[in-house]
Amino acid sequence: MMGESDDPLFMFVAVGLLSTIISSPAQLSLFIFFYTLKKDKPLRSHIHNLLYILVFWAIVYSMFSLYVILPIFSINNEDQVILQGVVFCSFFLISFAIALQLSSKYLIAYCSPQDDDFTLKNISILSLLFKNKTTMESNQFNETTTTGQGSTLVKGLITGGLTLLLLIPTIFITNLIQERELRQREVVNEVSARWAKPQTIAAPYIIVPYHEFFADHEGKILKYEHQLVLFSKNLQVNGNIIPENRSRSIYKILLYRSQLNIKGTFLPQWPADIKPENIDFANAKLCFGIGDFKGVEKEISIRFNNKDVVLAPGLPVNVFNQSGLSAPIAFTQTDIEAGINFNMEVGLKGSGKLHFLPISSNSTFNLKSTWPNPSFDGNNLPNDRSVSKEGFTASWNFNQANLPFNSVTKSDQLKLGDVAFGVSMVQPADQYDKTSRSVKYAILIIGLTFAVFFIMELLSNKPFHPMQYVLVGLALVIFYTLLLSISEYILFDIAYAISAAATILLVTLYAKSHFGNWKAAAIFSSTLTILYGFIFVLLRLEDTALLIGSIGLFIVLAIVMYLSRKISWYTHK
Repeated sequence: MMGESDDPLFMFVAVGLLSTIISSPAQLSLFIFFYTLKKDKPLRSHIHNLLYILVFWAIVYSMFSLYVILPIFSINNEDQVILQGVVFCSFFLISFAIALQLSSKYLIAYCSPQDDDFTLKNISILSLLFKNKTTMESNQFNETTTTGQGSTLVKGLITGGLTLLLLIPTIFITNLIQERELRQREVVNEVSARWAKPQTIAAPYIIVPYHEFFADHEGKILKYEHQLVLFSKNLQVNGNIIPENRSRSIYKILLYRSQLNIKGTFLPQWPADIKPENIDFANAKLCFGIGDFKGVEKEISIRFNNKDVVLAPGLPVNVFNQSGLSAPIAFTQTDIEAGINFNMEVGLKGSGKLHFLPISSNSTFNLKSTWPNPSFDGNNLPNDRSVSKEGFTASWNFNQANLPFNSVTKSDQLKLGDVAFGVSMVQPADQYDKTSRSVKYAILIIGLTFAVFFIMELLSNKPFHPMQYVLVGLALVIFYTLLLSISEYILFDIAYAISAAATILLVTLYAKSHFGNWKAAAIFSSTLTILYGFIFVLLRLEDTALLIGSIGLFIVLAIVMYLSRKISWYTHK
């Protein structure tokens, strides 16, 4: 497929050629239209017919490009797909603009009376349809050119088209937001990798060799060695998470330090298929699983069986698919059947999240922190939690029935799965997320602003040129670039207020200069203030954003319908 080429020149030529071929039916229809023109009919009738033809093909090609052309060109690179779509739409719009301009010149020149002092040969269709009342009254060709109905209809269609056209820059703004967000994520990952990655902790467990004896077909006794995993009971984990904010350039990175107190008891219950006399207690190892060694701030030791055991990196068997520490320990069958207590203090650095594996029966995990925005995630939610501006507390409880294995399990039979739980230290919805959400409402801001301009120009009889609509639309689009750039340095709420105030002031002054009075300017100022305030409220909401947004849009539509109820759409000039 042509979309597989990364050469921009090849893509430009290929898409341009394809656009020209695909647009041939529209060009043919225009040729037939002009070939069958009858000079005795009014010019406004020809204008309306030409407009209907162009609108018909615009709808056809829009649907065709959406459901046929773009899927043909689609590849894995999202930016390339967007670029191809923009190139195709550009060729489509350019070809239609050329056709409209050439056809309008020919149409007006063909239908204009040759003996009149006033000639329309140098006037395009758009300028003809958008003439104001005074010009039309002085025009000797007024009765045969156009009516208010045609002018209002065409102006409305072009205003709607400009609204959709101005959504193209928002695509590039969305890509810019994603690019800046990706850069922030890269910085966060870089700093986190140097500090310590997310930590997933497996409470102390024992790996001990176990021998099984089998007789082969000749009666010879064979010995097989397995690794038994002994889990603790009555585990208690109390942790304090201390958040730390670091800065890199304009980006902020959230890290943490944790202080954990862990204690419990090893008191196994031997399954029926395990014979204690075949367990090699002399070669047992005490293990402790962590996510990243860089997070270990000081030597980790465990008070085990009234002795201090210092752990070293490395595990005899990677049963949980994670890194960890271990140390040889000495105990007897009598010791462990009587119960061996342990406790330890652990200081770990990390980033992103602090998770635990539920591998101990009758266990309790208690966490607290001064961070006010936790995300409790993983396979289990807390039994109890409390979140406030001062921080959070959370606790999890497990018993033997919650665990998918016994307290003594062969390592090759251990299938833990994704059972980790804990808390993620997350930043609240950052500026990139909020800016991206605000861009999704661009069509609402642009569309309603254009609607107000359209109604105001009809009521005040001061036409607003399409180029003026484009300038106002660009001002509304630039709001998002202002918001993105300013919010990288200050709080999002303040950045939003500054960007909105600048945009509202710019559009208000422009409206004042066109309509010539502060009353009209005040209407635009109030409208934009309400719109930007409404969008800001939606950005702050989460669960009820759709409900409030739908109600708000219904109210806005009702207001627009009420204000436009007295407009005479068929007689206005």
